[in-house]
Amino acid sequence: MITSRKNHEIAKFMGAKETGGCILCPDGSDNCEYELRIGNKIDFTYFEQEDYRSQYVDSLELKFDKDWNWLMLVIEKLEKDYIIEIIGKECRIRKKHGPGGGHNPTIILQQQSTKIKSVYNAVLKCIMLKNKS
Repeated sequence: MITSRKNHEIAKFMGAKETGGCILCPDGSDNCEYELRIGNKIDFTYFEQEDYRSQYVDSLELKFDKDWNWLMLVIEKLEKDYIIEIIGKECRIRKKHGPGGGHNPTIILQQQSTKIKSVYNAVLKCIMLKNKS
C-alpha cells in the first residue's frame, strides 16, 4: 500500500469525512479531499488561521508518516483502547484489557529504520485490525 493510501486510512480513522471522489493520479496514488472535523483538534492541519470550522486537505498533503504532531493525535486516540510502547526504534501495541482481565499480549510489533516509521506502521496495522473487528 502506498503512503498516500495509508495516510488516507488513518485520516478516515481520525474522523475525516471524504468530500470528493478519489482520483487516481498518474503515479498510482489516490487523491481525495477530506473535511477535517476532528473534535477540538481542528488545528490538525496546522494552518495559520484564526477561526475556522473546517479545512480541506488533499490526501497527498496528509503528514501522518513524517510529522510527530500529526501522528501523536492518532496515538492519543488509540490509547483509549490500547497500550502503545515506543522504545528506541521499536513500537509495541497491546490491548488495554486482556481476555478475562489477564495478561495483555503484544498484538503488533514494528521495528523499522527510524522511530517514526516504526510507530507509523504499528499504528496503521492497529487501525486495520480495529477496522476488521
